[in-house]
Amino acid sequence: MSQSEESKYVQQHLANERTFLAWIRTIIAILGIGFVTTSLHFELARDMHPFSDALIRGIGLFTIFIALAAAFYACWSYLHKRRGINSDQFQSAFRFPVFLSACLILMLLAMVVYLLTAY
Repeated sequence: MSQSEESKYVQQHLANERTFLAWIRTIIAILGIGFVTTSLHFELARDMHPFSDALIRGIGLFTIFIALAAAFYACWSYLHKRRGINSDQFQSAFRFPVFLSACLILMLLAMVVYLLTAY
């Protein structure tokens, strides 16, 4: 597609870029949550249940996994939507946002279990 043909869809492409940047901010926030919870645990760990060490390590690794999956999806989604916009065949996402929401719910439930067992 030529530059002039692509310029017909400037607003859609700019919205696609904003969505990509929103995914990047989400990834940074997810990594931040994992880093902060893991760091706080090991800084403040005193007389905690041994299960809490394993659980917090799992939470930390899970946040890295979620962030990696979201990063790959963000890149793929951006390129896929770009092609869809240019060919007038755009389709909105459904599966991955549901998957990411389920992962975040699991992470929050693991944090609740951690808080209940750690102290």
